[in-house]
Amino acid sequence: MKEKSVIFISGVSSGIGYQLVRWFCEDYLVVGTVRNISVKTRLEQEFPDSIFLIMDLTEEASIKSAFQRLSDILNSRPLYALINNAGIAVPGPIAYLDSFDWERQFKTNVIGLASCIRYAYPLLLKGVIKGRIINVGSVSGLFASPFLGAYAASKFAVEGLTDSLRRESLFTGIKVVLIEPGPVKTDIWSKSMGLAQKFKGTEFEEITDRADEIIRNVESTAMPPQKLHHCFTEALKARRPKHRYLVHKHPFLMRILAYFVPSRWTDWMVARQFKAKKNNFRPI
Repeated sequence: MKEKSVIFISGVSSGIGYQLVRWFCEDYLVVGTVRNISVKTRLEQEFPDSIFLIMDLTEEASIKSAFQRLSDILNSRPLYALINNAGIAVPGPIAYLDSFDWERQFKTNVIGLASCIRYAYPLLLKGVIKGRIINVGSVSGLFASPFLGAYAASKFAVEGLTDSLRRESLFTGIKVVLIEPGPVKTDIWSKSMGLAQKFKGTEFEEITDRADEIIRNVESTAMPPQKLHHCFTEALKARRPKHRYLVHKHPFLMRILAYFVPSRWTDWMVARQFKAKKNNFRPI
């Protein structure tokens, strides 16, 4: 029986990462990462043919340890794919985000992601057919919404990092793909409930007071993770996958807003939504 190819996925405890394990555990040996032992135990029971490692993207030593364990699992075999899925969102007005907020946002979404690439790259090069890297970005890497400056900045960084990596990898044969989801039903935003308390007494108090309601509304109308199944399948299995997969309810409109509508117009539309006190404004 042919050995399964190995894929390494960061951040599989819930949301998109969890779905990736479900979708691909039959076709591949999935090695997924989580941040705590209780989640690791739960997933091991649910997916007995997959392997789960503890990894914290904010700690270089933790990343290095996880990839050393991956190398042992591979036992000289090549790694087929690295999927950089893990990420967090640190919302709030830029004028009031402290250096710890920025450090947490970028260590997880950008620096940790880059470290995973560095450790995975030689493992991806081992195969006769070179492996592939799939980075999970966001439409917030195309269009930056207010009060999501740190998150948007990290996702814009992932856009630039992925473009450079893809062009560098033309010389090595590794395929590089970027997935750009719109709002997806995950717990990334619910973890930010209670944001209003942090910005009481600031110029933004009136808006941040509505943050919980906005988050609840966005989660209720967000896409199910299943909408991403096709693009991840193609990114993993296609001989020539696309460089980018924008997954959004209105992808054409998203591209128009990001690339063609003058910024004065988009700024006016955003301000109008907030001044009208509408809570259906999407954060990503």
